[in-house]
Amino acid sequence: MDTSQGITNTLILAIDVGTQSIRASLFDTKGNIVAINKVPMPDYQSPESEWLELDLGQFWDRFCLTTSQLFARCTSAQISAIAGMSITTQRSTVVNLDIDGKPLRPAIIWLDQRKALNTKSLKFLDKAALYAVGMYAAVTYASKECEAHWIQENQPEIWAKTHKYLLLSGYITYKLTGQYCDSIGSMVGFFPFDYKRQKWAS
Repeated sequence: MDTSQGITNTLILAIDVGTQSIRASLFDTKGNIVAINKVPMPDYQSPESEWLELDLGQFWDRFCLTTSQLFARCTSAQISAIAGMSITTQRSTVVNLDIDGKPLRPAIIWLDQRKALNTKSLKFLDKAALYAVGMYAAVTYASKECEAHWIQENQPEIWAKTHKYLLLSGYITYKLTGQYCDSIGSMVGFFPFDYKRQKWAS
């Protein structure tokens, strides 16, 4: 990739964490790629059939390697021109952190097929309302597919110690800033987020 083009006053660092690789790119304000680097994701773990997990220590090392290699091929002027960054990640990969911000278990990634068995039953009026709007089957499916329910059911000691339950994008933001926050654009259906009102569901 040619990085010898003239430097604009502003560059944006974009990091994309996919299922197979992590890509870090520098863009100018016209959308031109100034520099790009790609590193393979660490190997996933499969402790049981149809399970897929990610060691967060290995992941973070690989994440940092991606950006450090990118910066190594950039000039100091390019690095100084970075005005902001954006992060996008694979969806529905979840992370449990303790009160000190340390991972309690490997992340469960979106390809994982484990299912909760004994999900909490809904109240009669809630069931009736969901049947009335044709959403009961969808909610039941989501409840079984929800990784948080599986952890509560099978690893209650992990859930009891969980201080924050994050998507992978939120985990990266926490590691970079020390703050527990995430983009609305990163929210997925298994999280109780009210898209219409743009806030957490009551």
